[in-house]
Amino acid sequence: MSLIKLMSSETKENFSDEGKEILSVNLKYPVFEGENEEVCSKLSDFYASAAGEYAKYCKNKLAPGILKKAERDKHIEKNGASMNWYVSFLNENILSLITDISYFNGKQKNTSRYVQNWNLNDCSPLYAKNAFLVTRETKELYISEICSKILNGEGGFKYYANAEKIARRHFSFEKYYFTVKGIAFYYDKNLLFETDSVYPAFVMPYSGIEGVTQMYRSR
Repeated sequence: MSLIKLMSSETKENFSDEGKEILSVNLKYPVFEGENEEVCSKLSDFYASAAGEYAKYCKNKLAPGILKKAERDKHIEKNGASMNWYVSFLNENILSLITDISYFNGKQKNTSRYVQNWNLNDCSPLYAKNAFLVTRETKELYISEICSKILNGEGGFKYYANAEKIARRHFSFEKYYFTVKGIAFYYDKNLLFETDSVYPAFVMPYSGIEGVTQMYRSR
């Protein structure tokens, strides 16, 4: 059971030029409430600050850049910037939260993904070495399982012919997050197959994770 409640806050702003909207900004970020007010305050400040920095970037960089491009091309496409988040795991000890930041330039959408794993006991980042066993042997174990899933076409994606080789080369213990079913190791989009916004993730059951912290178990 979690001792923290999450709500969603939102920042919206539209930028126009001569009455025509050129950039729509819609940023959603989490707000935390719970018994441990210090932890909740730190988490809320962290995500509010991230949203604030992106909003500032939209105002000071994106919007002026769109106007310059419009002056050069004599045409303005409506652009959009967004931030969305969701929780993949939450109990009294651990929070895994995923944030996607996107920008649409009128033709193509580009998305960046950020994953934070938190130790809720002291609001510190939960690094892989503190969550499960990080060794050469466990790395090979997880990579072999990931390559097997790719070979079997998990998810129905059209994997590149050399996707297994790429997955092996780009595997990182730190690219992980908790889920109800196990630990998910993820990769950047377009790395294993062509996609606009899908970040491939391969879930390893907790029973198959060496030395996994018992923090993931709810009391």
